[in-house]
Amino acid sequence: MTEEGGSRRRFLAGVATAGAAAVAGCSGLPFT
Repeated sequence: MTEEGGSRRRFLAGVATAGAAAVAGCSGLPFT
């Protein structure tokens, strides 16, 4: 159960990071 929760939390964190990176790219910020 703990593993599943951690995986889910990690997945959400990854999605959030990807979203932030996409937003930064759309904004045209130096995110290289």
